[in-house]
Amino acid sequence: MTPGEKFGHSIRCLRLISGFTQEEVANSLQISQTNLRRIELGHGNPRYNTVTDLVNYLATKITGVPQKIELFKLEEFVEELIVWRYRLIPETAYREEIGWFPTYGIMVEERWKGQWVVREEQTIHDVMLDRAKATELVAQLNEYHVSPLHLREILEDFL
Repeated sequence: MTPGEKFGHSIRCLRLISGFTQEEVANSLQISQTNLRRIELGHGNPRYNTVTDLVNYLATKITGVPQKIELFKLEEFVEELIVWRYRLIPETAYREEIGWFPTYGIMVEERWKGQWVVREEQTIHDVMLDRAKATELVAQLNEYHVSPLHLREILEDFL
């Protein structure tokens, strides 16, 4: 069972113990029922806020569960769900018409056997000149757990 499947199973168990349907939970948290179903099945990459809201909502609705019982460790599950992350890399590039100039690239790291490994083939160099915008972009990529498969497409839309 993958970490996502374990997490989804735990969420489903919490929901069922609480006596809620998927529709009721989804409506309360203002997420789609399809999104909740995908989370429970261990598919997709839910946002961190969605995960914490979901766990907090369900945990507060459970009655009759002794306080000593730790249903699961949220941080461990969230950490295991994240399989890639992005880093901003300062670079220097050259253009014949303007010479050398500072720029920023985006490096992709992927979790492999519990360690973060740089995926050079997915690193994109010379993405933009503006550090603030590049930092904002990397933060959004990490916040939404964007797959490296969609990175170039997103960069085209962002730029």
